[in-house]
Amino acid sequence: MGPHRPRLGSISAAVAGLLLVTAGVGARPSFGIRARGSVPGPADSAAVEAAARRDQARFERERRRRLPVRRVAYGPCPERVGRFCHWFEDDGIEPRPEPASIAPLRRRLLDRLDSAFVRLPGSRWISGQVVRYGIEAGRPADALVAARACRTSRAWCSRLAGMALHALGRERQAEEAFEVADRAASPTERCRSSDLGDLLEGEVRAHYERLPCPGPARRVFERRYWWLADPLYLEPGNERRVEDRVRRLTSELEADAASPYDVRWGEDLSELTIRYGWPAWWERVPGDPLRPGDLDSWIAHDPPHGLSFVPRADPLTPPGDLTPEAWRPTDPRPRSRYAPAYADTFVRLPSRTIAFRRGDSVLVLAAYALPGPMPPARRPSSSRADGTADIAALLLLAGGPDEPYGRQALEPALRSGVLSARAPARALLESVEALDRRRRVAARLRRGVDLRRPPEGTPAISGLLAGPAMRAPLSPETPSGSLPVADADPLGVAARLVLAGPGPAAAPVARPGESLELYWELYGLPSGGGVRVEITLREDDARSFDPVDPKPPSRSRPRVRLAWTAEPSAGAFLRPYREALSLPRSIPDGVYAVEVRARAPGWTTLVSRAPILIRAAGSTESQKLHP
Repeated sequence: MGPHRPRLGSISAAVAGLLLVTAGVGARPSFGIRARGSVPGPADSAAVEAAARRDQARFERERRRRLPVRRVAYGPCPERVGRFCHWFEDDGIEPRPEPASIAPLRRRLLDRLDSAFVRLPGSRWISGQVVRYGIEAGRPADALVAARACRTSRAWCSRLAGMALHALGRERQAEEAFEVADRAASPTERCRSSDLGDLLEGEVRAHYERLPCPGPARRVFERRYWWLADPLYLEPGNERRVEDRVRRLTSELEADAASPYDVRWGEDLSELTIRYGWPAWWERVPGDPLRPGDLDSWIAHDPPHGLSFVPRADPLTPPGDLTPEAWRPTDPRPRSRYAPAYADTFVRLPSRTIAFRRGDSVLVLAAYALPGPMPPARRPSSSRADGTADIAALLLLAGGPDEPYGRQALEPALRSGVLSARAPARALLESVEALDRRRRVAARLRRGVDLRRPPEGTPAISGLLAGPAMRAPLSPETPSGSLPVADADPLGVAARLVLAGPGPAAAPVARPGESLELYWELYGLPSGGGVRVEITLREDDARSFDPVDPKPPSRSRPRVRLAWTAEPSAGAFLRPYREALSLPRSIPDGVYAVEVRARAPGWTTLVSRAPILIRAAGSTESQKLHP
């Protein structure tokens, strides 16, 4: 037999094509609801299942025979997994549709499996194949009916229900079904169904495999692993975790049935399925008729657009120590891949976090801007037919899967805006997320943030809020200078400012001749003596605000400069500042950095920066949305 070459690349929205097809359109009666006759005896039961197995094997033979032909060989093997070669293919490869002649054969197989299932609802093999092929046929609702009519063990039937619910996109309910299955399973079964070995590498894998199972240390590791691997905390449930359970169940179903691979199922195929999921489409490579014994072989393609959501860091790493580099979704050679059903594109979200201290807690504002065309009106998105909004956004601050300290979710949300949350003053995981459901674009920035208080007696500066204060220049008498500070609440200031916009690094957009309003806070200033405050505006590069790979700030000559000496209030720990800075009418379009520097004798200069995109009215110059 010729080499079997599964060309497994990216897992993605084509999983939606396999598993998340809308149910009920043109469907025949649901599985498992026909009138039941007498229960067959043991001999008859064996004959019913044997006939069903023959029907399933015949379908797979016919499927392979009808697959589209590929005659061009692939290059050298980049990764060998057992008997198989794994290529990391590009998303540019267009899936070839399944030949039309296969669908009637699948319907015929489902009819026969359905009849067998009615007679043997307690058959583990038949119930599994009914659910599997029902989903493959684009009828997940019927597959769910069959799963609920299953009469084998509670653990097995609940797993089948979880698979069908995942295919329907009901991730939270799918999670609950798999949790029911875990409670009903033996400790050995639970360990097998949750083992992460195939998804880990190096020292992390070695550490994990030393943890006893069952055991609390392994449970903590697995829980944190899947918490960090969740693509969007914005969406209910953890679809990556559910997808893993579905992949493992698929491997079990394939191991005891005829397979499109046309080889005996083994650990290599199980590993490939767990890492990359079930293929979305197949091709046949004909054997060379001039070479005796050179038979056909098969190439399996994973769905496109898959990404690696699993962080490479040890899941037990403190959340505050995780950098954006811990997640490398576009890793060209990932250990595993997956793409959520709700997005065809998943990108890094241009966002900027601004923190303000409040006693033992911290108020965090996150400005974000979804990439893509911006609507002329800044208004919340509309609702869709299913009741969800076109656009949703989220800010989460958490110390672990069971420590969600601060969270704000907006649905409907703006394409650009500001989110706020309050959390303890400690190192936490921050995730800023946005989802455009209509355009099927998801974006996020996930990283650790250190919100701990500086040592007692150490002065500090907050983040800097900056935005156009008005759509007119300041009066000639006060081109720049202090504005009244009504209170020390940054949220009130944020409500007045346009904190995020379509510019780079989620920068607000201002026009020449306007004034900028700035707000920041100083903490723990020493009593007595003046504080020298300097504000500058200079041309810069958006990459200097990139939280992943920042470029050093520009030190070009300032376009605007304002400086003065302030006297801190006696005994005041927090001193808010609200200032106005007038932009010259002749200032060129571009990305600028507003910088506040505060210093006093005996302590280090404190610096806070914010990006501003200056664009003249009517300017059509396109701007990059993120570095």
